[in-house]
Amino acid sequence: MLSRYADIGPPPWISTSNAVVLKSLPYLAISSGGRQSGMRLSNWGLLISRLILFPAAVCLAIACPAAQGAEDVAAGAQLFHERCTACHSADPTRKPGPELSDVFGRPAGSVGGYHYSDALKSAHLVWNESTLDRWLAGPPAFIPGVNMQAFVADPADRKNLIAYLRSLDNPHP
Repeated sequence: MLSRYADIGPPPWISTSNAVVLKSLPYLAISSGGRQSGMRLSNWGLLISRLILFPAAVCLAIACPAAQGAEDVAAGAQLFHERCTACHSADPTRKPGPELSDVFGRPAGSVGGYHYSDALKSAHLVWNESTLDRWLAGPPAFIPGVNMQAFVADPADRKNLIAYLRSLDNPHP
């Protein structure tokens, strides 16, 4: 049954000049009427690495946030305590800005007891990673007429801060 594949050699895109040949098993042999033909095991390894492992590594690098410099919740917490706690808290307080726990999925300008600008109340947006990133990059540029003037210029700092804010969310039943 395998005899019809006996004369198949290495594919033309496989270079045999730089292949390492294993001395004990130099060929993956297919027997055909007294002849042996086959591809060197090192070529199979090269083929597997080029056709399977490399594309898999590329897909993993694209899909895996850790490979792309994932956000750091601890760094976000430090940034929050350094730059945001003058006006905001994770718990209800008498600070000038609204509390930021459970901010994800919350409509902007909806925390009771806080006086929002008309611009933010009429913005009709829900806080998520995208809206928070745009907001933190420059609140007046995102929604003209808002009260908040502080911003976070560095995209990595914004990601870390957003990750910290997400960690403050309580799971909703």
